[in-house]
Amino acid sequence: MTMTSPPSGVYSKSNPNAGGEKMSPRGKRILIIVSALITAAVIGGSIWGVVAEDKYGNSANGCVNLNLAGSTGGELIHKCGADAKAFCEVAYTTNDRTAQLARPQCEAAGLTRAALGIPS
Repeated sequence: MTMTSPPSGVYSKSNPNAGGEKMSPRGKRILIIVSALITAAVIGGSIWGVVAEDKYGNSANGCVNLNLAGSTGGELIHKCGADAKAFCEVAYTTNDRTAQLARPQCEAAGLTRAALGIPS
């Protein structure tokens, strides 16, 4: 059995043999520039993500970072300076679950019992 009619048309811009209009040189330049800008933004963002400092990373230098389970997911506690000292004083003087989890982070931040003047 032979076909009596040609197959249905394909979108002419995606099929160069269908006689569609070719992209103008200006259109090609714009497409290249937009593609280059998008590529540069993705590469720049990736590099920034790799090398940028994470201020909520590990506890150190007088800052305490602690992740706890909360009612709606994870809860981040981030304290620095006087707030961190007060937080660690409470952690060393109480014995709840948060205090138990906070103590190693306080020590990592340099806020030990001895540094805060809290007896063992």
